Amino acid sequence: MPDLDQGGQPPPPAAPAAAPPRRPRRPRQPPAPPVQPLAAPVEVVPQPDAPPAEDANLPPSATLEILDQVVEALRTGKPLEGVRGDVERLVSNQQVKSDLINNIVLAHDFERLTLYLQARSKLERFLFGLLQQDKLTAQDALAYFKIVYEESKVLTDRVQGGASPVKDASAELDKVDLAVRQAQEAMKAKLKDTSPQGREIIRRLRHKAQKILKTLDNNAPKKP
Repeated sequence: MPDLDQGGQPPPPAAPAAAPPRRPRRPRQPPAPPVQPLAAPVEVVPQPDAPPAEDANLPPSATLEILDQVVEALRTGKPLEGVRGDVERLVSNQQVKSDLINNIVLAHDFERLTLYLQARSKLERFLFGLLQQDKLTAQDALAYFKIVYEESKVLTDRVQGGASPVKDASAELDKVDLAVRQAQEAMKAKLKDTSPQGREIIRRLRHKAQKILKTLDNNAPKKP
């Protein structure tokens, strides 16, 4: 017999049990791309080695070829007659050749010195301009101060040390003036048959004329 409540009525039916919560669905993954077949291996063709730049642009050294022949002859005991003329041409008068080459290089260094001095002067003027306009940073100013300080000491020592005295600048210029030397050589050729007394008289007259010309040049009005 069913249970009755206090009013004699049967109890209401029990509520149905709650359904369990649903698990969230996973997002669908895109399909995997199809497997591509492996590409065929690329055949690497070795390239021939490029010739060195010196071999491509410059001919072999003839001097080294002669040296190689000399070394080979010394190693094998062969006679040196085949290279004797070339060796004598290369090694004869080496001191004269060395002096000649050194003097030509020295003449080139005179040109380089002028270019370097011009470049230094331009850079110094540029830096002095920045300094006067207060456009140097503190770090730049410190670096420039070190340069100025060291260069000032070098210039001071050079000025105080002086230079070799030049007794007659005109005579020194005559020594390096090619036109003057050629004129002097031509005059000497004309006076070749003159007696020693006559050459001495001409030398004194020429020296006196040079002094007069120098005095006139010093007294000439200077251009403003």
